[in-house]
Amino acid sequence: MKMNKIAKLSIFVCLTAVLYSSPFELGLEFGSPTGISAKLWLDQKSALDFGLGITGDRHDDRYYDDQRLHLHADYQLHRFDLLPVDQGRLGLYYGLGLRLVSGDDSELGVRIPLGAQYDFSSAPVSIFLELTPVVEITDPGIDIDPALGVRYVFGKRSGGSKGSSKKAAKENKKNEEQDDEDEEKPKVKMQW
Repeated sequence: MKMNKIAKLSIFVCLTAVLYSSPFELGLEFGSPTGISAKLWLDQKSALDFGLGITGDRHDDRYYDDQRLHLHADYQLHRFDLLPVDQGRLGLYYGLGLRLVSGDDSELGVRIPLGAQYDFSSAPVSIFLELTPVVEITDPGIDIDPALGVRYVFGKRSGGSKGSSKKAAKENKKNEEQDDEDEEKPKVKMQW
């Protein structure tokens, strides 16, 4: 029953993204969790990130084979101007979200995702690496969720996906210099 509701919610998010023409990424992630990864871009710097998969149960830093359902949702802020690359774009991100791990004893935690994402310029694909500290609420403690993933990008990316971030940074600098020059020029008012 829970999986049916989660599947319906996932379909709703996908359809909403397509209808509003927001860039939407869908793919796989491996780690904690291993499963489906989705990202809905809100603008050039912020996104909602979702994960649905299976994770191993962990107690006292020992892993057991007990597999449990993992669901998370994060709000993320991205900086693609910090690490310029020749092709594509490489960005760092951070955020805040929630994680629910269900099983015999469900756990709720606050996620603080920290990661890097590379967007290929030659294909609508992104890859990411993430380390996410989780502050457990129901079973007090701190956990780390590592993940590596790949996603296909639906919709048009904005913010320099067709060119390099170095090129975009140069263009931004050129535009700022032009704005500075325009401000320094005296404005002549013509009267007839």
